[in-house]
Amino acid sequence: MVAMPRSADDPRTAAQRIFAVLDAFDIDGTLVLTATELAERVRLPVSTAHRLAEQCVAWGGLERAPGGGYQVGVKLWLLGLRSTRIPLLRRVAAPVLTQLHETSGHQVQLAVRDAATALCMRFLPNRDVVGERPWLGWNVPLHCTDVGLVLLAFAEAEIVDAALAAPLRRFTPSTVTAPAAIRARLAQIRRAGFVRTREEYMAGVNSVAVPIRDRLGRTIAALSMIIPSTVCDDARYDEAVIAAGAAVSAELGWSS
Repeated sequence: MVAMPRSADDPRTAAQRIFAVLDAFDIDGTLVLTATELAERVRLPVSTAHRLAEQCVAWGGLERAPGGGYQVGVKLWLLGLRSTRIPLLRRVAAPVLTQLHETSGHQVQLAVRDAATALCMRFLPNRDVVGERPWLGWNVPLHCTDVGLVLLAFAEAEIVDAALAAPLRRFTPSTVTAPAAIRARLAQIRRAGFVRTREEYMAGVNSVAVPIRDRLGRTIAALSMIIPSTVCDDARYDEAVIAAGAAVSAELGWSS
């Protein structure tokens, strides 16, 4: 990509502005953005945003969407798959997720922390789709999703502080946004070893999640089951997810 000169009122380097263009797609999960929308999100003139987006297209980080605008390119996903922590985790978790999916009949997912969000790196849907979001490769909030809360509960104190210092969005009437209440919940998750959510991120969606630990006991991922809110609460779902998480952690060398 060709380096762009900095304007007098923008202290960001050319690289930082390009990263800002790519990060714009992670603000609220919007899949397609026009040059004008990009410009608004990254605080750049439309002409500059368009020029940077076209450079990203030439590199492969963005693609032109069929209906106009830009969308994230496959190259970024392929780069993410090269992360050294991803292949082993995906390989070990795959059969466990498949069995949990088949026996429960519900959607299951595996997520890792990605800066201030949780990234869904494996997702198995069912016929009765919960919501319309393309969960695989999706970044979701830490403060109100099952996988996010698990990852936050077992994260370092500075990560928790940073996550709760930022403005917390209310997605549904059930979303908890008070930092003190979230901290209390994180403590409860650490005691219980799992979390349940009820329509806190999406209406009509409940879920249960557990941590995945490596051989040193570090929480490196979260495994969850996504359940329609119309389905009655059943402790067997909790037990199945807890068992699945323990199985993946054991394969990674963790012994409780």
